[in-house]
Amino acid sequence: MVQAGQRPFADWLALAERVPTLPPAQRPEALRAVLAGWDWFVGAADGGPLADALRARARTMLVPELQRLGLAPVAGENVADSTLRVSLIGALTRWGDEALLYLALRGVRDVLAGDARLPPATRPVWFRAAGLAADEALYDSLLRAALHATSGAERGLLLEAVAANRDPALAARTLALSIAAPVVGASSPTLDDAEAFELPERVARASPHAALAYAHAVTHFDALIQRVEGAGWGEREGLLPDIAWRLATRAQAEQLLRDQQRLAGPNGAVNAQRAVQEITLRVRWREAQGEAVRGVLQER
Repeated sequence: MVQAGQRPFADWLALAERVPTLPPAQRPEALRAVLAGWDWFVGAADGGPLADALRARARTMLVPELQRLGLAPVAGENVADSTLRVSLIGALTRWGDEALLYLALRGVRDVLAGDARLPPATRPVWFRAAGLAADEALYDSLLRAALHATSGAERGLLLEAVAANRDPALAARTLALSIAAPVVGASSPTLDDAEAFELPERVARASPHAALAYAHAVTHFDALIQRVEGAGWGEREGLLPDIAWRLATRAQAEQLLRDQQRLAGPNGAVNAQRAVQEITLRVRWREAQGEAVRGVLQER
């Protein structure tokens, strides 16, 4: 109801602030709902001061919950707490918790150097966090590890880390891999067609660069489709809408409809309309409640 503009953000925030007082058995499920809410509001804010303020408030609310759980899995803990820990680390690092990002960078560098191991339960989320904040040297190390990975699961984890990077220049390098196989080292490993095709969507989902990923997919639409044409995925109709879900402006929604008609044809209209509906919901919320949300965040 808050996302649709039927209730004010202040009502949602008041409920979210009560979650830490719930009985322990009820807290994990309620906190997952709060995390999803913060994620939606941050995405709807579409960058800028409002998004920064939302991320800061979310960190203030949720860091104590992660401190309560601890960063490392505990022997005998329930599945709900273990899952919640992963969700909290992922959300807080996406929202710029510098202390956690430092730990992620240090831990992943040690792992890649062979000096340490991460607990299996939290390993993927630490790698994604390190990929988000990686400098060029660590980015190169993650990419090299991905291309030389011997298991599909490990390669997928490492590609997700590479795709999460917040540096636009490194994001552009990742996107370029989707249309031209990289050459790293003497063995010249490459991505397979499905992995390459999925990179723009990975960048849109995991990084702050959904608009960059969308522009890349439009420019190189035919080259991307040729990688998986005939695979039976509905790839021509789904490529642009799957990337566009993270966009958040009216102009981007309108552009999606034009691009989808031009590149995917009439059969892609349904896919595009679903993405447009989500984008439009974000736009309307931001236009209707943005100023009020700023006021609420400044008051509390």
